[in-house]
Amino acid sequence: MLSDNSGQFGHDTLEEHNLKLEIKKRTLKEIAEDIENIVKKIKPKQLFLAFPKEHNRELTNELGSQTKAVLTKNIASNLVKTDKQKILSHFE
Repeated sequence: MLSDNSGQFGHDTLEEHNLKLEIKKRTLKEIAEDIENIVKKIKPKQLFLAFPKEHNRELTNELGSQTKAVLTKNIASNLVKTDKQKILSHFE
């Protein structure tokens, strides 16, 4: 006999869904903090950022004013698999 018990049909429970959202939110916050720390330590005159479109706005919202002030280019794209010789061309 089948029932709609949690996990029976492979659907997340509300608790699992909330956990996934919380993990995503914390991860974005940690990435923003890492960027902030780099900017504070290195004090660059300009900063280029590439981050996937689906989370780019959320990440930039987490950045502080000092980092936003040096953020010269922000590309809403995932460049992880881009050939390292071609990455800078995305910021021209």
